Amino acid sequence: MKDVIDIANFTRFWADGVRLSGVIEKIADGVICINASGQIEMFNPVAERLFGYTSSEVIGQNISILMTDDVGKKHDSYLKRYNETREPHIIAQGREVLGKHRDGSVFPIYLSVGEVQVSGIKGFIGIIRDLSEQKAADLKLSRAGEFLQAIIDSMSSMLIGIDIYGIITHWNEAAAKNFGMDVSEAIGSSFTKLLPFLGIISEDVTQAIEKSVPIKREQILVVIRGKSLYADLMIFPLNRNFGGAVVRLDDVTERVRMQEIMVHTEKMLSINGLAAGMAHEINNPLSVISVGCQNVRRRLSLELAKNKDIAERFNLNINQMQEYFQAQDIFTLLSKTNDAADRASNIIQKTLAYSRHNISSFIQVRLKELIDSALDFAKHDYDLQESYDFCHIKIQRYGNEDIKIICDRTAIQQVLLNLLRNSAQAMKGLGKAEIPQIDLRVSMDSNWVQIEIADNGPGMSSDVAKRIFEKFFTTKAVGSGTGLGLSVAHFIITQQHQGTIDLITSPGQGTKFVIRLPKDGGSHARSNFNRG
Repeated sequence: MKDVIDIANFTRFWADGVRLSGVIEKIADGVICINASGQIEMFNPVAERLFGYTSSEVIGQNISILMTDDVGKKHDSYLKRYNETREPHIIAQGREVLGKHRDGSVFPIYLSVGEVQVSGIKGFIGIIRDLSEQKAADLKLSRAGEFLQAIIDSMSSMLIGIDIYGIITHWNEAAAKNFGMDVSEAIGSSFTKLLPFLGIISEDVTQAIEKSVPIKREQILVVIRGKSLYADLMIFPLNRNFGGAVVRLDDVTERVRMQEIMVHTEKMLSINGLAAGMAHEINNPLSVISVGCQNVRRRLSLELAKNKDIAERFNLNINQMQEYFQAQDIFTLLSKTNDAADRASNIIQKTLAYSRHNISSFIQVRLKELIDSALDFAKHDYDLQESYDFCHIKIQRYGNEDIKIICDRTAIQQVLLNLLRNSAQAMKGLGKAEIPQIDLRVSMDSNWVQIEIADNGPGMSSDVAKRIFEKFFTTKAVGSGTGLGLSVAHFIITQQHQGTIDLITSPGQGTKFVIRLPKDGGSHARSNFNRG
């Protein structure tokens, strides 16, 4: 077979042999016919419009003038390889390529190439479709999709799009962060299979789609990746032209916690009022008990003449009576009763003073007084729900507690009490073979005072430890703690007193909190320092 075919004969081949020239002239796509050497033999009007050449300008030219430079340089070798091996790479196949306009610009086309052979003469016919408008539309659609994704990603709510079959179609960054699944993992997955822990929500989604009505639920408790949280749920069904729904989840745990704290605060305010009245009522009988004990001791005393006179009136030997009372430990019992009444009265007075304090006041105080006071409060702290009793904990104290510092006394007491309570609660699960113990160590470095509170409890994992000072973070069951104790302690130490508080812990190795406070109270203390 000849490699080069006479142009006139090849033209007759297309016109007379195949008799398609009339059809090719009218076809809506560009049509280009080349011979076995790659020379253009037919170029229909649509091809003229696409490439900017007239038919007379390209007939006899190599087809590579319509290709980008990188492809055009290799085209002859591609054609030669096919003629020799008959292995198709583009022949009888369609693909997207770039065409080159007469002005040098390139544009996307879809090219289908077929081989034609009649009476020993062969050639190739290419059908070209301009993809410029389609690509522009695809780009516009892609950008619209990206814009929509950017919109939903900018929202703090977890947004999930679902079609009528329950397949996830949209997934924003908030959902990816909370559920731990990126977009590629979520899109195309079944909502119920991907998120089986949202069982009740799945039922609501089905109902919203079937009935075409939005569904709203507030403060539902869900567990995501082992973490319990409260969420507000909104399900918006799409119109019937599209079907499906949009699920919106908002984490409102902090709001719920705040509501609980507000209720608790209101309750505590009421209790404070009741406590003041109760303290007054309790102090009265305590005073009677204390005064009564003192009067009984006085009326049994040998030093008062009146006591001897009354004893003689009844023919009693007062000395023998004294011996009898001593033998029966009457005076000891009276002393213990009086001491107990005084101690109860002291506890009530301290508690009322602590509850009434609400104005920041920096004063100079000995650390020993702060620690003694915090321990006194802790020793009277018994949590029935948590089942721990501070009195069963061994307390070891080290260092010079006579150091004086300037601080907000009540605030630092609150910090120490919170840390002591946390340690006590952490150690309530220790076995009988191990005695729960808290070590308090005080030291001073230059102008800084350091207080360490260490326990021999179970310790914390690194995941818990790094979040321990966050607001509302708690390892306790829902309703058993506000998650504010340590965050408040952190604020008091770092912000109010310009100190530091650090945590040293690991599983099975106990927990140690290290507090460092400026001895002079920091700059915040200067305007509030009251020397009393």
